[in-house]
Amino acid sequence: MSTFQWQDSYSVGIDAIDAQHKILIDLIDNLGKVESGNGDLRDVMDKLDWYVRKHFSLEESMMRDGNYPDLEAHMAEHRDFEKWLASAQSHMATGGLDMGILANTINDHLQEWLQHHILVVDMNYKGKLGG
Repeated sequence: MSTFQWQDSYSVGIDAIDAQHKILIDLIDNLGKVESGNGDLRDVMDKLDWYVRKHFSLEESMMRDGNYPDLEAHMAEHRDFEKWLASAQSHMATGGLDMGILANTINDHLQEWLQHHILVVDMNYKGKLGG
């Protein structure tokens, strides 16, 4: 499992959003502890679920306040991610899967999704919202 680290290229120019993105990256990186047997996948996923909702709420509020024209499409991306996360948590609850392998699969998807979301979707509002 590869580590996931903050890069300056991920900055959207809004300190509060960048700070939350850094925390999300750290949470995703914590999945590596699960794969190595030093962490609890359910705990990491519960923290991720809580924090994602907090982050999406702030981001959507800022977009609403800034009259961001692509708010609806951006919110749809967030809702799709929340559905994926709920599905992943459901797979964990059914058991029968090796938690290390599941953690690796989830980690790979989360890294890919968050990188795309920040570098493509979130960058669309860079310079358009107050921060």
